[in-house]
Amino acid sequence: EDSFFHLPLMTAVFNPTTQYDLASYPSPFGFTPTLGNTAFVLPRDDIETWRQTFQVAKYLGDRANGSITTLAVFYDDAIPETERANYHFIMVGQPSKLSILKEINESLPAPIEFSTDAAVEPSMQIKYRINPDADLGYIEMFQSPWNEDNIVLLALGNSLQGVAWAASHLIEPLSYELEGNF
Repeated sequence: EDSFFHLPLMTAVFNPTTQYDLASYPSPFGFTPTLGNTAFVLPRDDIETWRQTFQVAKYLGDRANGSITTLAVFYDDAIPETERANYHFIMVGQPSKLSILKEINESLPAPIEFSTDAAVEPSMQIKYRINPDADLGYIEMFQSPWNEDNIVLLALGNSLQGVAWAASHLIEPLSYELEGNF
């Protein structure tokens, strides 16, 4: 009864984006019920990729459970500099058709080889040789280069089939299989 315990109040520094990987998807996108802090980035004139993206948006809207959805959509070559820090981005398509990827390629967990539309992992101990005619889809998640509090999620493929496979893994039940950042 004579003892005292004192813990001084201090400001804690917490960066929530460092806690996310693909296993946490659909977080952090659904933290705002309106999805107002989420933007999709799409190539121009690619209706099939737009269809795949619509399915992902529908899934996220269902999970966010807001009464209204206010997510944003930008063409890959028309993202205003003033808007880049405001959103978590989900970019869908073939890398060679998403010009914004050239700007952020060095930030990716697995940078893109634009001549083949394939991701390469230079730090991997094992190098896989994949048939150049094979359809590939892949997903990457990383901290936004425009705002460290935001996430960029990529659903990419070296063909329309690859893009469809990547986008399908952003929807249940395939999204349960995601882990890591690539």
